Amino acid sequence: MSNKPLSMGIILIATAFVLLLGKLGFFTLIGSLLWPLLLLVVPGVLLYLLVSNRTLPDAAIVLSGVLVTYGVIFFICGLFGWGSLRILWPGFIFGFAAGLYLLHGFQRSRHNSVRTAAVGLGVLSLLLFLVSLVYNAGIYLFVFSQFAQSGLPGTLWSLLWPLLLVLLPGVLLHLFVFNRTLPAGALILGGILVVYGVFFFILSLFGWGLLTLLWPVFLLGIAAALYELIWFERSRDTGLRTAALILAALSLLIIVFNLLFHVSVYLFIALLLVAGVLLVFLQRRRW
Repeated sequence: MSNKPLSMGIILIATAFVLLLGKLGFFTLIGSLLWPLLLLVVPGVLLYLLVSNRTLPDAAIVLSGVLVTYGVIFFICGLFGWGSLRILWPGFIFGFAAGLYLLHGFQRSRHNSVRTAAVGLGVLSLLLFLVSLVYNAGIYLFVFSQFAQSGLPGTLWSLLWPLLLVLLPGVLLHLFVFNRTLPAGALILGGILVVYGVFFFILSLFGWGLLTLLWPVFLLGIAAALYELIWFERSRDTGLRTAALILAALSLLIIVFNLLFHVSVYLFIALLLVAGVLLVFLQRRRW
C-alpha cells in the first residue's frame, strides 16, 4: 500500500509547525540580524556585478542601490531595535537616490533629469534625516513644543501637522513649477511631499503601527514623483521611466504581500494542519 498520503500529511503538518514557529518568533531570534544582509545586500551586490558584466540592463543598477541601502538600514534596525526607523526612515528615499546616481554614473548619461532626481532625492533624504533626528531627540521650537503638549491644540496638531508641514509645501512647489518660478526638477520634491503628507495624515488618524505594513508607500511616493517629472517634461529617458516603473511595481507588490501575510498566515497554517491531520488519519484507517 502506498505511503504517499501519509508522507504528504507529515510534510503538511511539519510545514504548518515551521510556519507557526516563525510566527511565534523562533526563527526571528536566529535571523533577525542576518536576513537583511542575505536577502538584500547580497542580491544588491550581485545585481551590480551582473550589470557591470552587461548581463542585465543598466536600469537594474537602480534596484541594486536600493537593495544595498535598505539592507544596511534593516541591519541597523536589527541591532538597535525597529524603533530606529523613526529616525532612519529617510534612508528609504536615500536608497533610491543612490540607485539613480549609480545609473547616471554607469551610463555616463547627459540627461539632466536623472542627475537632478538623484541629487534632489539625496538632499531631501539628508534634510529629512536631520529633521527626524532633531524631532526625536526632543529639540523642538518652543512654540511647537508648547502647542503639541497642550490639550486639544496638541491633539489637533498631532493630526494636522502632516498637512501643514508636508502636504502644503508640496502643493506650493507644484504651483511654483507650473508658473515657471522653479525648474521642473522641483516636481520630484513636490510630488514626494504630497504623497508623504497624505500618508502621514492617514497614519496620524489610524495609528502609526500601520507603518509596519505600509512602509513601501515611501517608495511609491518617489515613483509617483518621477512619473510626474516625466509627464511634465515629456521626457523620453527610458532609464528614468524604467526605474520609476520598477519602483512602483516593487512597492505595490510588497504592500500586497505584507497585507496578505499578516491577514492570512494564521488561516493558511490552520488549513495546512487540517489537511495534514486528515491525510494521516485517512491513511491509518486504510491500514
